[in-house]
Amino acid sequence: MKTAFIILSLGMLTVSGCFETKTNKKSTKTTSTVSVTPTPVYTNTPYPTPTGTAGDGRPPYTFSPVVAHGLENSAYNGSYVWSSEAMDIPSSVMKTDVKFDVRIKKESPPAKDTIDDSGVRCHYVSFPYTKLKGYVRIKAAGSSVYKTMAFETNASSGYSQILRFGDLADFPQTNGYYVIEVITPIQSNGGCVREPGHPDVCPYWPVPKTECYSFSVELATDYTNPF
Repeated sequence: MKTAFIILSLGMLTVSGCFETKTNKKSTKTTSTVSVTPTPVYTNTPYPTPTGTAGDGRPPYTFSPVVAHGLENSAYNGSYVWSSEAMDIPSSVMKTDVKFDVRIKKESPPAKDTIDDSGVRCHYVSFPYTKLKGYVRIKAAGSSVYKTMAFETNASSGYSQILRFGDLADFPQTNGYYVIEVITPIQSNGGCVREPGHPDVCPYWPVPKTECYSFSVELATDYTNPF
């Protein structure tokens, strides 16, 4: 009888101990915010394969508006801000025998928070500008020899003069295709629009690295109508 009582008492202690260890605690859920790096969005415009002869009604090619940050530091001079090769434009579009005319069109200043073509956010409102100035160079694919011409857009039309690379006496000949690059320094009249007559910013100033600008590239070849 005494033995049974001891066993029963130990059993009750064991059960009691089990209940004591099962203590409910209210859990606290912590939510952390993860910052996401913005991904650039590209407009994939279909570029038709050139066929037929010149002047058959095909308009010149227009490569969608480019958005870029300024690079006012002269150490960046000669860097490209747009390249037909980097955009994976079909090589057939970039072929010609004689005519290779390029024109730059100024686009409106990008809005704040626009993502540029390198995936970088335009954090500030860009100075309004009516003109852009810079350089375009071309080369035969696979070559390291460039031909460079300066451009300046017109304040009224927004277009630059036509850069007639095919008219150059030393226009590179190739059985392949050509590459177009728009390179730095790129300048605008944005500072002069804001502070007319200021000698530091008029008539042009290098677009600051905090500012964004936008332009389109147009191309006329043997397989399109002229501009």
